[in-house]
Amino acid sequence: MARELNLPVIIHCRNAHNDLYELLNEFKHQNRKLMPKGDKPWGVIHCFSGGEDMAWKYFNLGLIISFTGIITFSRNWDDLIRKTPLDKMMIETDAPFMTPEPYRGKRNEPGLVPLVAKRIAEIKRIKVEKVAQKTTENAERFFNI
Repeated sequence: MARELNLPVIIHCRNAHNDLYELLNEFKHQNRKLMPKGDKPWGVIHCFSGGEDMAWKYFNLGLIISFTGIITFSRNWDDLIRKTPLDKMMIETDAPFMTPEPYRGKRNEPGLVPLVAKRIAEIKRIKVEKVAQKTTENAERFFNI
């Protein structure tokens, strides 16, 4: 329905990335005429928890990934973040969960998303303003705002 209405899809996947990839790959090939033209993503893997190989598979399908506060207390995604172009990612809170350091254990809120941007900037060794600008542009393009 989202594709028919030209709306973005937000997908949450936990412990099922291979299965999800197969479903999305099949869907994309069966619905080519519904896919957006150009480089506009048609979906985001929200609260991304997969590995680097899976991220690139999603990118090749025309999707992007989104990072939460988990990247501030787990180093599992540092290499992926370092290698991923900024135009392939968004940032989010996943409130009330995944609260970033130094507030871990407390309720997550949208006001804490700058800590996710800060961590990405540290990993990529770039200015946080660049991360904020690019991920904001990505969100605006994704949501048509």
